[in-house]
Amino acid sequence: MTKYGPFGIAWNRDYLVAKGASPVFYIATDSPAATQPVVTREEYFNRMISAWELAIQQKFVDPIQTSLQDLQPSEGQDKPRTLSPQQAAKALEALHQMQHFFGLTEFIEHHVFCFMKCFQAGLAPDDPSNYYMEREWRVIGNVSFDLASVRRILIPSAFAARFRDDFPSYAGQMSFSEAA
Repeated sequence: MTKYGPFGIAWNRDYLVAKGASPVFYIATDSPAATQPVVTREEYFNRMISAWELAIQQKFVDPIQTSLQDLQPSEGQDKPRTLSPQQAAKALEALHQMQHFFGLTEFIEHHVFCFMKCFQAGLAPDDPSNYYMEREWRVIGNVSFDLASVRRILIPSAFAARFRDDFPSYAGQMSFSEAA
């Protein structure tokens, strides 16, 4: 509550899993990576992400841009142009490469990177930047829910009466914080 405030909402884990939630994978940035020479995971991850971005640029972006340059209309050409069968095949191949590129990028960014969280293991437990023990779960996008799916509400006790007035059908647990 010190870090995020006195209000909270909780659901059953199975409910969130059905909505696409997964736990976060915590990475201690100040631990050594199994590399030669030995570097911190933070240094290693930064290097690997840069290598990933360069590989994507060289493997997908540059070749796609090169293949599409020949298909660009000439300067000052106003009317649509007709492609030769070879140009159409080249354009179709570029489209397939783009689809493959976007699928691979979406997988890595939305199904791997989004569920990784770096932390410094040496921080004190009460340090505001210490996130390790949060046991965070994430969902890509929004989670639609109704009041019946909520299992627990955390609110300052000063808001209890108002909450009950505003949500009389809420049947889940309520926990009260002393902060207001």
